[in-house]
Amino acid sequence: MAKRDTVTLDLWLTLIVDVPSTSTRSENRTSLRVERMSDAMAQAGHPVTAEQINEAFAATRGDMDHAHSNGVDRTFDLWIRQVVDHMHPRLFDQLSDKDADRIVAAADEPFIESPPSVHASALDILKYLKAEGLKVALISNTGFTSANMYRRWFAELGWLDYFDMTTFSNEACVAKPTVSIFHMTLDELNSEPGNAIHVGDQLRSDVMGAHHVGMSTVWIKGYDSSNPTIAPDYSVDDLSELPTVIDQWRNAD
Repeated sequence: MAKRDTVTLDLWLTLIVDVPSTSTRSENRTSLRVERMSDAMAQAGHPVTAEQINEAFAATRGDMDHAHSNGVDRTFDLWIRQVVDHMHPRLFDQLSDKDADRIVAAADEPFIESPPSVHASALDILKYLKAEGLKVALISNTGFTSANMYRRWFAELGWLDYFDMTTFSNEACVAKPTVSIFHMTLDELNSEPGNAIHVGDQLRSDVMGAHHVGMSTVWIKGYDSSNPTIAPDYSVDDLSELPTVIDQWRNAD
């Protein structure tokens, strides 16, 4: 039997436990983003209200969610361009590089100033996986945070060295559940889908997406109440249970 050697992990509601709709940290991050975007737009000579900024992000989030549901994404910079152009059509191309960079940073940097809460077992799980000699990768759909900002945060948390690869949808320009985001990650790791398992909280983007690639799946229950199209191979109530599941998976016939 071929060696089962690769574990891929979702981020939000897997290693991160914040639920954005109820998270104080998320509210703080949104407030910071509005404040910084307002300042950056004013410095660029195009002042906007907080209401305009919130409306622009909400409209862009709708387009982003639609894109993700169809398995595609855009770069972080392009999403922020869309936010700006929603407030002032065709403005972004007219900005100086300095002003454009300042606006993009205003949208991105609040993440690391008010980061989400992480699962209490997240670092221990990453250490366990690496100690077991497994290849470990992250596969995450993203929102209004760049891949570089995530990696900067991972480095601060002491997570970065435990990942052999981190795949973010707004860097890869594809999103779960499309199979290509899983394939590109496994190809980079030189791993076969049949020897890999994916862990996540979403029945469609995580379980169905990974299943269609030929990976085994672990579903973290409690966040997704939809009816599954594809049943997960394993289910857990909490991330801390993962070592038991990985042991079962590696020793299964």
